Amino acid sequence: MIGGVAIHGLGELAFGLLLDMERHCVEPDDITFIGVLNACGHVGLAKEVLICFELMRRVHKLEPKMQHYGCVVDILGRAGLIEEARRFMNGMPIEPNDVVWRTLLSACKNDEKFSTGKPVAKNLIRQDSCNSSAYVLLSNMYAGLCTWDDVRKVRMKMREKNIKKFPGCSWIELEGIVHSMLNGFWMPNSEVSYSGV
Repeated sequence: MIGGVAIHGLGELAFGLLLDMERHCVEPDDITFIGVLNACGHVGLAKEVLICFELMRRVHKLEPKMQHYGCVVDILGRAGLIEEARRFMNGMPIEPNDVVWRTLLSACKNDEKFSTGKPVAKNLIRQDSCNSSAYVLLSNMYAGLCTWDDVRKVRMKMREKNIKKFPGCSWIELEGIVHSMLNGFWMPNSEVSYSGV
């Protein structure tokens, strides 16, 4: 049930179901907590995410995994609590992976968070210099500040290293035909058919 309500963005209901489990002495597992953390995160329930994380650790004695830490960093970042997210990452007993670092970097979009975002981007670039995402996020942050010379430098560095950004792609099925969308442009593809499996 928690997974289902999480998919539909019903964070309050997911958190309520977790509390119902507590009241009825039903033991949640680490997957249950990922569902609740995701559901709460998508609707901005930062306080509930932190409560859920502590319940998992202190009450149920479950060791958080990278996904749990990533959910907490994500919701703190979405809530604009960048310093709290950074401190949370620094306190992790395991080394944050590139996904967690990019999650923090994505939250550092606006002007006053740039002082945190720039070193995070540079750290990501050092860790995986062939991955375009850190370069693109850094370039977008510079563009948001209208520092076009810095945007140009980042893009030049990508060209020098032959790093390409691959466009995002989504698919939708309409009347049995799968259509793809690339970078927000609709590209009908009548040759691709899909049979539900």
